[in-house]
Amino acid sequence: MSDDVVIVSAARTPVGSFNGAFATTPAHDLGAVAIKAALERAGIEPIENTGSPVLVARAAAAIDQISGGRFELGLGAGAFADQAMGGVLEMPPGERVARLAEGAAVIDRLLRGDITPFAGRFTRYEAASMAPGCVQAPRPPITIAANGDAALRVAARYADAWNTWGGFELPIEEFF
Repeated sequence: MSDDVVIVSAARTPVGSFNGAFATTPAHDLGAVAIKAALERAGIEPIENTGSPVLVARAAAAIDQISGGRFELGLGAGAFADQAMGGVLEMPPGERVARLAEGAAVIDRLLRGDITPFAGRFTRYEAASMAPGCVQAPRPPITIAANGDAALRVAARYADAWNTWGGFELPIEEFF
């Protein structure tokens, strides 16, 4: 018997009981803890939010390697008070979406192995290193949270999946 613990579950579902210890813990919570612990053991500093899409791409490639190709990256511009990380909500919405667009472009190209120099409005680099690269080809899937027209264009261009909000008092019929 191995000392390794492997957690296999769909997102937002309870996992096996482990003798009752984790019976009610959602898989995404356990997964986040497991990934953070794996990154720390590997000597990689976990990041929760950063202004650098280069660092996000490097972290994503590392997590893709550590997870054996079972990683999906989520990106968004932030819009709600509970997303007030790293001062992102202090920026006007147009700037947040512009940063999302440029960041998604940089992350997409780096995860695909394109390390040629880049000079944009918010991000610049002369040389990049993505070795050993991603397990998944052409790159890990990217989900982009988007609601407005400009952010939806970013999602249409770079995302493999789209996430949006919905809920109470939304005129759903206007969206279809």
